[in-house]
Formats: sequence, structure tokens, C-alpha cells
Amino acid sequence: MATTVRADQLQTPAHNPGASDETIWSPIDTLESVGIQRGDIKKFQEAGYHTADSILMTSARHLERIKGLSEAKVLKAQDSAGKVCRRLGFQSARAVREKRQSDVFHITTGSTELDNLLKGGIETGVVTEIVGEFRTGKTQLAMTLAVTSLMAQEQGGGNGAVLYLDSENAFSDERLAEIADRFGVDRDLADENVFVHNIYNEDNFEPAFKEAKRMIAEQQVSLVIVDSVMSVLRNEYQGRGELSARQQKLSQILYSIKRMAQEFNIAVVLTNQMCADPGCTFTNDAKKAVGGHVLAHLVNLRLYLRKGRGEQRIARIDKSCKHALGEATFELSAGGIMDVAQ
Repeated sequence: MATTVRADQLQTPAHNPGASDETIWSPIDTLESVGIQRGDIKKFQEAGYHTADSILMTSARHLERIKGLSEAKVLKAQDSAGKVCRRLGFQSARAVREKRQSDVFHITTGSTELDNLLKGGIETGVVTEIVGEFRTGKTQLAMTLAVTSLMAQEQGGGNGAVLYLDSENAFSDERLAEIADRFGVDRDLADENVFVHNIYNEDNFEPAFKEAKRMIAEQQVSLVIVDSVMSVLRNEYQGRGELSARQQKLSQILYSIKRMAQEFNIAVVLTNQMCADPGCTFTNDAKKAVGGHVLAHLVNLRLYLRKGRGEQRIARIDKSCKHALGEATFELSAGGIMDVAQ
């Protein structure tokens, strides 16, 4: 068992503000030093923009919707953000690799074999989708990550808090405590640093993301979990007549999630459901991930889970531009995800 991680040991990691002179993102307050009025900065914050990077990453058309900000003010803010951020402009492949090596880290899944498949675990700065049928371990993997994210980076953790958006009423504080015991994480640390936000309908996503970005800007957060991204939308949009509207809403949600991962260099994990695939005639039990091409294109890595023998589960990388397609076997236990017992 790992050395117990206590609440007073959760330190500011290198990927958050204040840890070094050069951070991945710049607080929006830095715009005041390059000529943006304090009142305008407050309007951006009230609208959910807490970094100078977010101003640069959002189109002027969207920013102009903020009450009290004219086109001229928005363009000036974007120009000023470009002076304090290093988001735009060409970089050499070497610079990209060096930045990735210094900024990106991985969070262990609890299974060495699965970590090896993922080249170290769940990666920060990208969106990872975990898809599978019921009882394949999607939520159990998410709950395990909620605990391991609290551990120090030297132990395979993220050394930061966790934001858990729960649309399926699946979060369990009892499971959190059991998994924390397995990893030697103090229960008080888990209770005080895993924050749960219930999602009841599609309208809850936007304020939840707005609050999440505020929390990430103010404290050390290493992981955001959305469990699951499609359950609410499947209920609210039904039939082919509403499919286009559903996919547009899904695209908006995914864009917000992906930008959050890039802006703050945090890991974002989505769980997703399966549905029957009537268009496939090569198998009697064909299934596919819900969400169509919109979801498939916007996530960075898709991890497909299926059942094995007993409590064994098989994870397969179905989509990734960084990983070779492959499989790993792990086991579900009272302590979360673990390697298969020999």
C-alpha cells in the first residue's frame, strides 16, 4: 500500500499558478498591466473567463455578447491577451516536444497494464472518453481516477483536486472511501478535495462549466470527470427530428470541455454509453458509442471497455493520434481498478 497522503500534503503542483515564473496559463488579472481596465476584467470574470488565455481562445463574436463590452473593448482585450500569453504563433517541433515534456503529466488508472497501454495513464491537456456497456467499469475507473488524482505526481497522481460532474447519480462516497483506503489516501483528503456537481438537464452544463473554470483558476485541480456526457442529452432530445439539435448542443458542450483541458492543462475524462448499431450486418450484437461523429472527432482518446471473465475487463484504444491501437486487461475490485490477480 502506498504511503498515506494527508490533506496537508496536497501542495501546489508545477502546472498551476505560483509554482514557477512561467506557467501554462495567465490569470486574467495580468491584463490590467497591459492596459485593460479593472471594470472590464471583472465583466470577463462574471461571464466565466478567468484567464488571459481564455480571452485569446474565444472568438470576438462570442465575447461581444458579454453585457457592457463593445467590439473595440473586446478586440483590445484580445490584443492585450496576446502580449501576455504564448498561445498563438508558429513553433518548431522541438519547441512543441520540449513544452509537452515539461508541462504534460499522467494520472495512474490503478492498473499497470492499462497505464502502459496509455503510456503512463490518463494524460493532462486532452479529453479522454471511456465508453462501454453497463457494468464494464466506466464509473469504477472514473472513481479510481478521482482518488489517484489526489496523490503526488511522484506516485502517479495529479497532486490536485477533482471536479466530478454527475448526470447519472452514480457517484458514491462509500466507493470513494474504499478506493482511498486501497491507495493509502487519507479519507479526509478525498472528502475535502473531490467536488461533485449534479447534472439534471442540459441547462445545467453551462453554469457547471462556468463554476468549474472559476474553481480551477482559484485552486489546484488536476482532473475533471463528466459521468456521463450523453445520458441527459439522450433523454431531452428524442427521435431523428431532434437529432440535429442534439448534436449541436453536444458540440457546444464538448468544445467547452476541450478548451478547459487545453487552457488549464488538466485531465478531462468523459464516460459514454453504447447503443445498438442497426447498420452493421456482420454481427448479431453490434453496438456503437452514442454521440456519433461529433463526439468521436472532438475527444482526443477513446477507450472502449468490454467484459471479460468474472470481474476482468478489457480496455481497447479505439481512437488516438498519439497511441498505437491495442488492448489491456484489468480487474474490478473493492479498491477500484487493479491488475489481474495472477
